[in-house]
Formats: sequence, C-alpha cells, structure tokens
Amino acid sequence: MEISREVAEEQLDEFLGFYEIELDILPGDQKAAVDGSVKKIISAILKGRVEVLSNGEIRQVFKNPPGDVPELIYRELTGSAKLAMKGKGAEDYHGRIYALLGSLAGVDEAAISKLRGVDLSIAECIGVLFLQV
Repeated sequence: MEISREVAEEQLDEFLGFYEIELDILPGDQKAAVDGSVKKIISAILKGRVEVLSNGEIRQVFKNPPGDVPELIYRELTGSAKLAMKGKGAEDYHGRIYALLGSLAGVDEAAISKLRGVDLSIAECIGVLFLQV
C-alpha cells in the first residue's frame, strides 16, 4: 500500500502527540539526533516498513527478517519497559535502546541485536523516539 508523505507525517505526528513529545524544545545535539530519526521513520513509513498505530504503538515490518519473525510491535511505553534499561550506562545508547525495544516488543534485547542493516537502523530510530518520553 502506497501512502503520501503527508499521511506518513500525520502518522508520526500522531505518535508525537500521543506521548506529548515537543521536538522544537529539545536541546541542540538531542534535537539533531531526534530530527534524523524522524526523517528515517517517515521514509520507513513511506516504504511500508513502519506503521504508527493509534494507541502509542509502532509496528515494524522487516526487510530482512531475523529468522521467522516478520515484524515486531513495540507496545505503549510503560515504566516496566523503562526499567529494562536498568544497569545500562548513560553512554550505552544502543544497549539502552535494545533493552527498551525488546521490552516493548515482548522479546529480549538479544532479539533486537539480531536485526541487521536497515531493519536495525529503523529500530534504533524508533528507540530514539521512545527515549524522548
């Protein structure tokens, strides 16, 4: 299913609105990282690899599925999902993102680390957005 850029941006805006993420008030370096993630996610939505669901969830369909898992749904962010990052250092961005995404998807962080190429890149961008909440 092909969608327009406007529809893709509306999907992402729905996610940002659900979590009340205000991109324009982020500090400089953080804003740059988030802006890059936003662009990547919009591109993925246009290609049918990401769908923002109305309940704060994101569905990711893999280009190169790891094993027999064609997609993951990252559920609504919870405190317990954030606790999955416990023990990860502040500078361990990838570890924090993988732990958070794994918890949201009901898999362990090792499952996220098995993603590769564009699928991993998209997942990391999704994680960057969830970290803004």
